[in-house]
Amino acid sequence: MTPMPAGFDIFLLLLTCIVSFLAYWFTIESRTVREGFERRRGSESGALWFFVFNKLWGTFWFGIVCTVAALLLFPGSGLADFGFRFPAPGRPARLTLLWTVSLSVPLAAANFFRNRKTGLKGGDFGRYPEIRKMEWSYSDLASDAGFWCLYLLAYELMFRGILFFPLVERLGLWPAIGVNIALYSAVHVPKGAGEAIGALALGFALCLITVSTGSVATAFVVHAALAVSNDLFAFRFRPDMRFRTGSAKSGGIR
Repeated sequence: MTPMPAGFDIFLLLLTCIVSFLAYWFTIESRTVREGFERRRGSESGALWFFVFNKLWGTFWFGIVCTVAALLLFPGSGLADFGFRFPAPGRPARLTLLWTVSLSVPLAAANFFRNRKTGLKGGDFGRYPEIRKMEWSYSDLASDAGFWCLYLLAYELMFRGILFFPLVERLGLWPAIGVNIALYSAVHVPKGAGEAIGALALGFALCLITVSTGSVATAFVVHAALAVSNDLFAFRFRPDMRFRTGSAKSGGIR
């Protein structure tokens, strides 16, 4: 068998991840797909099921397709080689705990105050929360958190694992970080300039933490805390959404 040209495996890896992201993005941004859920299940139930589909579709492309491609392109590698493991005992574990708490708590608090300010000023919450139901139940809260976490585990395995560790080995640390944060910022551009710029800083920090701990654990937990808290606080302060228990309660600033 003719040997693969030098660097061609990295090229194929990058291509696979980019195609996977495009396949995910163009599907979930399709108005036809979203409206199809609403036609079949109604506006409220359809909004929930579209969110579930969104996260499972991303999990498939990022967590399965990209992982299988990486394992095939780098024979002899396992998931642990891409950071999909618990941090080793000792310093890596301590660093993981330290960075996870140090980043997750301030980011969640910032989401609280930012969404509260938006609600008080009658501002635009944008695309959040991603479950576009006007009335939520406890199961909706659990679905929001659970499917976000599943999706982000696959997402961080791709970004801070598959798209990072092989490039560190082949290109060196700083070129690998440069490629990583460039791609990470680029995929956030459709969500607005603020998220794209924020992705540069957060991506840079998560790359350094990941390489120092050898695990994507911190990247996953921090990203999950950021996304879930933003969704739930956006719901909390949106005046057009409310929580449904035994009797309906009004939404808005409360």
